[in-house]
Amino acid sequence: MSHSEPRVLIDATAVPADRGGVGRYVDSLVSALDADGAPLAVVCQLRDAELYHRLAPHSRVVPVATSVATRTSRLSWEQVMLPRLTRQLGVDVVHSPHYTFPLACPAASVVTLHDATFFSHPGLHSRVKSRYFRAATRTAVRRAAGLIVPSRATLDEVRRYVGGSAAHFQVAYHGVDRSVFHPVGDAEQARVRAELNIGDRRYVGFL
Repeated sequence: MSHSEPRVLIDATAVPADRGGVGRYVDSLVSALDADGAPLAVVCQLRDAELYHRLAPHSRVVPVATSVATRTSRLSWEQVMLPRLTRQLGVDVVHSPHYTFPLACPAASVVTLHDATFFSHPGLHSRVKSRYFRAATRTAVRRAAGLIVPSRATLDEVRRYVGGSAAHFQVAYHGVDRSVFHPVGDAEQARVRAELNIGDRRYVGFL
């Protein structure tokens, strides 16, 4: 990747200590971009600084000095301090990988919208969380320079509830970590089929 590529700041402060879906997504994205030679900076919680130094040895890792452990403190930091950090680092693009983004950001904002469940299944979330992230999604669709979604289905769902031009979205399918997810041998497949009592029938595994 050439030096003419935009300088990107990834905001990893929303990544929880217990690495779930968003955590795995951000960690893998940072590692892959760093390996590809992207001019990258990663801002993260202090507890994650060592991890990101290992995952992205060629990138600049910026731990947040103040506490962003709670959702309220993180969102406040995002709106007030992240734009300042963006100016200091001179980046061209800020990638916010969890629905929200700094409204007064001097750089172009790219936001990942993982799903539309705050609209389609609000009961899965607290009332306050649903209301806030519905507003955040609407704002991202209206104001972000670009939107990343993991599937065409998510794109269609977001547009069904919020609108927006399809050209504004980029579908970036999730990858697979082959060190964790990989085919198993015939003996292991036979053992699991017998344990589940499904014989030779086709099946869908839902995690």
